[in-house]
Amino acid sequence: MSTGRSALLGAAVLVCLLTVGGCVPLEQDVDATGTWTGTRVWQEGSLEGISTPLTLVLTQEGRTVSGEVRVMAGQQAIPLPVIRGSVRGRGVLIEASGTPEIGGVPVAITFSLQGDVNGNVMTGSGSETVAGGQNPFVFEVERPAPPPEE
Repeated sequence: MSTGRSALLGAAVLVCLLTVGGCVPLEQDVDATGTWTGTRVWQEGSLEGISTPLTLVLTQEGRTVSGEVRVMAGQQAIPLPVIRGSVRGRGVLIEASGTPEIGGVPVAITFSLQGDVNGNVMTGSGSETVAGGQNPFVFEVERPAPPPEE
């Protein structure tokens, strides 16, 4: 075989290997399905350092996540539907929004987070925008461990 053909064959094999290798995920996607409860700690402003409850009720199909985020406004639990959610490896991205009534007044709320799942614990950061003001937070939530298999 000539040198030119050998080089061409080698390049073709390399392209095939890279193509196949690029299609195989490096890390298995986590399953984010479940009810995750915990807290978030505000990072700025008048709430800086204050911890508030956070609940994520998530369902996953493939890499798509749906469900709702439940946040607190004073003593009122506010459910926000997930409008965009995805999983890549151990990473979870969630965007939720709604216009609930708080004290009888409709208030626009958007919520986003980036989390990292390790077993039944998810940690990360995010932000909540209420009436145009963005408020960053860090969070940790967990879901109950599944019962042991018999």
